[in-house]
Amino acid sequence: MMENKALSSRQQQRKEALIAIARQSFQQNGLHGTTLAVIAKASALSVGQIYRLFTNKEEIIEAVVNQIICERVAAFLEENHNLDDKAERLAAEIPPHAAQRLDDALLMEINAESLRNPRLLAILQQADQQMKTEAAAMIRRQIPEVNDEYLADSSELIAIMVEGIAFRRIYPQTPAQRKRLMQWYQYLFREIKASATC
Repeated sequence: MMENKALSSRQQQRKEALIAIARQSFQQNGLHGTTLAVIAKASALSVGQIYRLFTNKEEIIEAVVNQIICERVAAFLEENHNLDDKAERLAAEIPPHAAQRLDDALLMEINAESLRNPRLLAILQQADQQMKTEAAAMIRRQIPEVNDEYLADSSELIAIMVEGIAFRRIYPQTPAQRKRLMQWYQYLFREIKASATC
């Protein structure tokens, strides 16, 4: 019985290492440039060994997307679910680190590919739901009396802003622009609060 647990732990470690290698390969080579053979070579495993851990490439993509989303949800939670702080952070000059920028590009590529691949679309929809759940929790903490329909709409608006900003980080903004943007975000968040209590 102990051997099975040790094996399971070893397999889990191998699986996590494989996800990290696949993520890096997807970032560098894209979805189509990263094959199971490429991942196998980088991980010093055979393709057959990979199939013992994952049923197919899409399952690996799902694991990578889940890892990215979990990291983003954790960062979201660190912001204390405060709409005012969120507005300030959205407008701040916070250059993403290289891996974050690569993750943004990878998610855009997966988004584009999901138009042709229903499995990738389902993976992204699941990740989107996870992010919206966190946005809804942030709003619910600040506005406990908000109704579910309004909560869903507000969460969608926040998701649009956060994701749009993540993908527009490559374009420089002046300090004056950032200040004006923060004012717009604060205005939108005040409107969310005010409309929810009407």
